[in-house]
Amino acid sequence: MSKVHTRKDISNTTIELTITVPADAYVKSYNTLLEKESKGVSMKGFRKGAVPTDVLESKIQDSLKLETFERIAPLYVSQAVSIEQLELVAPPAYKEIPKIEKGKDIEFTIVCTVMPEFKLGSLKKIKLEKTKVEVEEKEMESVMKELESRKTKAKAGTDEWVLEIAKNLYLEDVKTMKELKEEIKERLLAQKEMNVRKEQENSALKQAIALSKIEIPQPGIDYEALEREHSFLHTLEERKLTIEQFLNGNQIKIENMREMWKEDAKEALETDVFLKLYAKENDITVTDEELENEVNKIKKEHEGHNHDYYDDPQWKEYVRRVLLKQKAYDAFVLAVLPVEKAKKSK
Repeated sequence: MSKVHTRKDISNTTIELTITVPADAYVKSYNTLLEKESKGVSMKGFRKGAVPTDVLESKIQDSLKLETFERIAPLYVSQAVSIEQLELVAPPAYKEIPKIEKGKDIEFTIVCTVMPEFKLGSLKKIKLEKTKVEVEEKEMESVMKELESRKTKAKAGTDEWVLEIAKNLYLEDVKTMKELKEEIKERLLAQKEMNVRKEQENSALKQAIALSKIEIPQPGIDYEALEREHSFLHTLEERKLTIEQFLNGNQIKIENMREMWKEDAKEALETDVFLKLYAKENDITVTDEELENEVNKIKKEHEGHNHDYYDDPQWKEYVRRVLLKQKAYDAFVLAVLPVEKAKKSK
C-alpha cells in the first residue's frame, strides 16, 4: 500500500487521519466477498451455491458494501497509524460512516487519541509526613486476648501454653511469657512500620504524578475501564455467574462498579506514564541478562507447564516492560524516602 492519508493535529492528544481507500482495491475486496457469499447461499429457483452473483448482489448489496468496508478499512487505518508512528491509548474512532459508492474512492476520517508529552516535575517538592510508629498497650492486649481465645491443649497463661503458642507462631526460641510478648510487639511494630512506609510511597507517587502534571486523555481511561469490565464479565462467566447475580449478591450497582473501574484505570495509566518518564529521565534500563534471568525464573515457577510463549519476542518485551516499571519504582522510592526507612523495611 502507498500512503493514502493526510494528518491533522487537533490538539496534543487528538489527531485526525483522513484516509482514502482506492476504488480498485475496494471493488476487488467487494467482488471477493460477493463470490464467497454466493457459494453458500440458498435461493428459491437456484441450487445451493449456484445463485448468480448479479442476482445475489441485488438482494444484499447494501449490507455487502458495509461489510466490505469493515473488512478493508482496518488495513488502511493500521498502515496510516504505523506511518505516523502514533502510540494510541484507545482504538481509533470513526468520525462518521463514509459514503460508499462502487467505482469511487472511499474517504473517511478517524480520530486518534495519543498520550501527550510530559516533563518530570521537581521531586524535591515532595513532602512526606514523619510518623512516629509505636505499639500501644491496648494493641498488645487485643493480640494477647486473641491468642488466649485459641483452642490449645495447655491452659492459657501457663508456661506450657507459651511454648504451644510460640510453636504455632514459628517462634521456636521463645520460652517465657516475657519473650512471647516481646516477639509479638516486634511483629506489630514491623507491620505498622511497613504500613506507614507503604502509605508514604503511595503519597510520594501521587505527588510526583501531580508535580509532573500528568493528565490521561479521557478516551484512554474509558477504554482501559471497558477492558476491566470485559475481564470481570469473563471471570463471572467462568464461575457460571451472571452480572445480575453478582450485583444483587453484593448489593452494588453496575454504575458504581464502572466508576471504580474508571478510577482504577486512571490511576494505573498515570502510574505507568510517570514510571516510564522517570526511567527515561534517569537512564534506567533492563539489560538482556536481567530479562533472561526473569524469564528463567518464570519458567522455573511454572515448571511442567507447556507454554509456547516463553520464546515469543512480544511476550519477552512485555516482561521487559514489567521489569522496567519495577526498577523505576524502586529507584523512585529510594530517591524520595529516607535511606533509614528503606533499610528498616527490609
